[in-house]
Amino acid sequence: MAQQPIPEAWRSAVCAILKKEDRQFIKWTLDARERFESDFSPDWGSDAYAELRRYLNLPNVTGCPVNMGGGETWEFLYPHKKRNAYGKICLTADKKKIMIYSVHVARKNGLSCD
Repeated sequence: MAQQPIPEAWRSAVCAILKKEDRQFIKWTLDARERFESDFSPDWGSDAYAELRRYLNLPNVTGCPVNMGGGETWEFLYPHKKRNAYGKICLTADKKKIMIYSVHVARKNGLSCD
């Protein structure tokens, strides 16, 4: 399966949550936080949120759906501070929270569906 367009409804909901920058609605796995801090910045919150929002608001964003349970999860490659980054985010079934599974320098040139 090849990459496919990430649904606008998913992107809009994720961006609205990221814009809040509120830990009540945005959860990170420990691994995701540590990898982001190691690769990009100890100020992992707002820096990551702004870059993710910027990318997800672009037209024609593509990625791969990932079955993680608990909601709708997408993985995608995006530019972050002039580096190729990998993101994997789950929007909960109630569309009120997100879980960030990955935000780090891309270790591969593709995604699971490539």
